[in-house]
This record gives sequence, C-alpha cells and structure tokens, in this order.
Amino acid sequence: IAAAAFAVVLVEHARGVVFPAVPAELAILLSTVAACGARLALHDRGNQRLRNAFVGRISPEVLDIVLQTLPMEGESREVTLMLCNVRGFTGHSQGRDPQTMMKELNEHFDQMSECILRHGGMVTQYAGDRVLAMFGAPARYHDHAHRAVVCALEMLTREDLLNERRIAAGWQPWMLGIGIHTGDATLGFVEERGQRLEYTIHGEAVRIASRIEALNKKYSTQILLSLSTRDQMGVDLATVWKGTLVRDDGKEEAFYTV
Repeated sequence: IAAAAFAVVLVEHARGVVFPAVPAELAILLSTVAACGARLALHDRGNQRLRNAFVGRISPEVLDIVLQTLPMEGESREVTLMLCNVRGFTGHSQGRDPQTMMKELNEHFDQMSECILRHGGMVTQYAGDRVLAMFGAPARYHDHAHRAVVCALEMLTREDLLNERRIAAGWQPWMLGIGIHTGDATLGFVEERGQRLEYTIHGEAVRIASRIEALNKKYSTQILLSLSTRDQMGVDLATVWKGTLVRDDGKEEAFYTV
C-alpha cells in the first residue's frame, strides 16, 4: 500500500500537482501496513516451501500438524525407522520388459507408501526397490514403534495381494525384507541450492535399521525388529528372538521377528 501511494505521488508531482505533507500518524500507519504485508508474504512463502518438502511423503492430516509444530532448526529425537526391500529384485527384473517392470515397481511403491502414510509415517527416501520410512517425526507420536510394526504387517498383506496378480500373470511372487529399529536420530532441513527444502535424518539408527533389514535373507524372515522397537511396541504383538548384532558403538542389539 505504501509503495502504491508513493508511486501516485511521483506521477502527480511530475504533472505539477503538489500534495500537502503527510501527517506523521498516517506515515507510521502506512509503513506498518507495508511491513505487516511483507511479513505475511514471507510467512506464506515459508509455509509453501514446507508443504513442498513433505508433499506426497506424509498424509494431509499429518502435514497440518507439522506446519504448526515442526521447528526449522535441527533437533535430536527418538524415532522408529523402517527399511523395506524387495528380496531378489535383480532376478525379478532380468529379461523383463522395462516398461512392464517399472509399472509393477510403481504399483508396489504405491501400496507401500499408502500404508506408511495411513499409519502416520513419513516416506523419507526411495532408492531402487527400497523404501525408507520414519515414524515419530516430523509429527510426534508416542506410539511410533507400534505404528511401524503394525504398518509392516499390513505391508506384507498388501504385497500378498499384489503377488496373487503376479502369479496369475505367470510372474514370480515378490518377497519383502523389512527391518525396523527405534533410536535417537538427528533430524532437520537441508536446502538444495537455496530453493527446495529436504527433511533429512542422520545417525546410527539408520544404519542399524539397514543392517537388521539385510538379515532377513539369512534368517528366511520378512520382518525383523530390534530390541529397542520390541520394548516400545506394546504387548499385543508376539515376537520370536532371532539373534544379536554388534552396533557401531560396540553395544549388542538383539533382534526379533513377528
């Protein structure tokens, strides 16, 4: 508003029109309105950048919570991580038509990500045939371990339905390997060339989830979870001890299947 008024003054002055001096109170009012407008514009742009960082990665309901509560600076928080991998994917893709293979992979990702979002998780990364998901951030849920395990069980059910179609079409069924771990991680935003925001996760918790996932092949299981997850997920899910791994910090971490 102030800028528009100033432009009018310049134009009229060029035509020989002289305006009386603007009272100090009005000048203060105009400058205040202009400053508020600028702050609102910056706030809207900031919210849009946040939305862009999470679009398609969390549910709309979770996004509304995140926009109101998520800090922009980095933080350390306990979360539950899930890594889902298609076992033997290279063998499934060999000799297959690329278009058909990618369509099948996208159907798989659609089902897995829909399940993750439905349970309040966030899809943090797609890499090849792998999906990394996080529960307990960016939206805080105290039952993030339980949500992750229940989500993993539902993912197996959804993959079974996809396998029925694969078998009917004469293709091999897919087997999943899912690793779940609960632990502290460093969370925060990184900027891509000062434009796009990316919400990232770092720390040993990610490596432990990956190592646990890889053990599914050795133990012929589809879901393995750490002792940390087992202790927090609740007693309504039965588990079976499978083994122990040594963490980067030298501590042992038992893992289980459900």
